[in-house]
Amino acid sequence: MSGYVDEWIHACYVPRLPDGTDAVVAKVHRHKEDGTVVPALVVYDKPHRSFYVTKKQFQTHPLKKEWERVDRLDRYETPNYLLAENLAKALDPTSLNRRYTSVAQLSNSPYVYGADIHIETLIKHKMMTQFEASGLRPTPITTGFFDIEKDVTGSLDGKTNIITVTHENQVFTAIHEQFLTVRQPDGTFRPGNLEEFIDFSKSTLNHHISVLLEDYAKKNPKSHVPRQVEQTPFEYHYYVGKTSLDLIAWIFRQIHQMKTDFIGIWNLSFDIPEILNEIKTSRVRFEDILCPPELAQKYHYVRYTPDEKETDNIFKKWHWLHAASYSQFVDSQNLYSILRTVKGKEVTMKLNDILQVNDLGGKLTFKDDDPETENLSDLDWHRYMQRNEAYKYIVYNQFDCISLQLMEWKNNDLSSMVVLGGTGRLAKWTRQTRKVADALYFDALEAGLVTASPGQTMVTAFDELIDKVGGAVLSPERTFDLGWRVFTDMPHIVTMLHPFTNDVDFSGMYPTVTIAANISKETKISTGIEINGLNRDATQMYYSLIISPRENAVQIGQDYFGLPGYRDMEDRFAAYLKTWETPSWS
Repeated sequence: MSGYVDEWIHACYVPRLPDGTDAVVAKVHRHKEDGTVVPALVVYDKPHRSFYVTKKQFQTHPLKKEWERVDRLDRYETPNYLLAENLAKALDPTSLNRRYTSVAQLSNSPYVYGADIHIETLIKHKMMTQFEASGLRPTPITTGFFDIEKDVTGSLDGKTNIITVTHENQVFTAIHEQFLTVRQPDGTFRPGNLEEFIDFSKSTLNHHISVLLEDYAKKNPKSHVPRQVEQTPFEYHYYVGKTSLDLIAWIFRQIHQMKTDFIGIWNLSFDIPEILNEIKTSRVRFEDILCPPELAQKYHYVRYTPDEKETDNIFKKWHWLHAASYSQFVDSQNLYSILRTVKGKEVTMKLNDILQVNDLGGKLTFKDDDPETENLSDLDWHRYMQRNEAYKYIVYNQFDCISLQLMEWKNNDLSSMVVLGGTGRLAKWTRQTRKVADALYFDALEAGLVTASPGQTMVTAFDELIDKVGGAVLSPERTFDLGWRVFTDMPHIVTMLHPFTNDVDFSGMYPTVTIAANISKETKISTGIEINGLNRDATQMYYSLIISPRENAVQIGQDYFGLPGYRDMEDRFAAYLKTWETPSWS
């Protein structure tokens, strides 16, 4: 190893640079020759990529193939930002309408391969391959959590009054100057004192965390979390700003300084739009705050993309903040839900309840200290605390982040996300079909094949002839005579009680199930259509059985070759025993 080796962590694709080109800004862990590892940003400016088009002599098929052999394809190299233009030229050198055609539209052609793999994925795979070849050990990711509080009393016109972010055991809290107040015994208010509040904050949080982890250790004696907190106790940093923009700017300066790999937000779709809206109303560019100042200005890029796809559960959505930065924000609430899909839905995804499920007590609401708040609704509780208990409310905000940090150390959800992401883009982490397509692309290349690029729609004229046939288990007309007979005096009655029943949704498991079951068009490359002396049904049954001859040998022999079956062999063996003479020596 000479110099250093970079370990991929995450990246942001920057599509429109001032000169019309593009770039990928990657966050890496840089492994130096002296053994130290430091966070860094790597910029891939005007990255190049390849795509493939079927050679003219093989352009004879009107429908798309799943893949094609490399020797039947022409390989093209192009700057990524010119992909559509050069793909159009490769398909039709006489075309004049190249600049205004999308890659998806061009991929409607059945002769396009490898054009749908995102440039970020291509770079990620290359860097991961190089790191694996180096023999170095991957380093743990750094994590943090972020939470804002909004004014609900009207005193700050609904603006942000508190922000807290963590970086492992470091806790940074920004407080609006007008919010930092103390209620006097006579009902009046005085300005808060930062030193006074810091003493209250530290003593309250340290005591609460100590009691919480003592109880947690009794329930989880093998957990490393209490020991980790003991070895690296939480350290607190505070800032008081005159405006909400001051709070946001200070918090992101800490984020850029800490260079945290992943920062979780419990309900990212609330906090991030609120932060962006406050920056927007102040007429400051998002990029000037959310991107680190040491990154060249032309690579500064911020875009929030809410997940608007229809889902059966809002906690399966995957909202994403694209930002060229050391830190990637993640919706921890939805990540928690998605990683536990097999376990099943939680009754509620409120942070207080999830903390209780994880033996971490719950949110720090101080309701035991203020009995009059016990029966208040959530919104009324926030109003009461913001008006009357500013110090406690700030600590409440701080512990929301601290509790998430504790839960991450316990569950390692963000680390699991990275591992399960494979070579695909984390921005598309929940798109299973995209992840599998990316993985298959690289696997196919090693076998001398290239996977086809899907077009805008893959629907064909024959698809409407295929009806959905699901519901084999749940459809009543298919189960009416399969239930238990539970009435001894009326055995003819069949109930709707079905033992040992499972409903497997193969369509919902696509394409994972096709890989696990090794299902593809190559699984069965041919079949017979006629056997002399057999009707159509018997012929089809024979070719279905012959796929697994070892398991179906007896049935094939019995039904098609006149050999004895299990029952016939049993009868023959019983008859043989009757003719067997008892030995004289017995």
